[in-house]
Amino acid sequence: MHLEPPGKKNEAIGRSVGGLTTKIHCLAESHGNPKSLLLTGGNIHDIVVAKEILGKEISNAVMGDKGYDSDSFRADIESKGAIAVIPYKRNRKRRKSIDMILYGARHCIENLFSKIKHFRSVATRYEKTAINFLSVVCLACCVIWARL
Repeated sequence: MHLEPPGKKNEAIGRSVGGLTTKIHCLAESHGNPKSLLLTGGNIHDIVVAKEILGKEISNAVMGDKGYDSDSFRADIESKGAIAVIPYKRNRKRRKSIDMILYGARHCIENLFSKIKHFRSVATRYEKTAINFLSVVCLACCVIWARL
């Protein structure tokens, strides 16, 4: 998690269509258990923080939704020896087919976000500061890991 010094007031809140929101970016393993988290404002696009959240931890395949469709991100994944299982946006000139059976396993990350949002303090973001909110999200992830 990257937070700027307190003087800059980066509290991971951004204005989007639904109002002031926070996005939780998560890297999960194949079973849907969280590995790393990152908070951004709701107005920040997914691809902006994709390389940061992915980091050096990479497995055989990287799955994501259409928000992660970028030639540079795909090249970065493939340079690390993995397969990019990310569907192409509708407005792309060149589209290739992806392994839809493998993409079907992406429901694990969606289930993870559903489990995280079951914690009321995460779903409503009661905490004012980003570091406190991230702590609550991490606590929710610890509970999810403990339920294994």
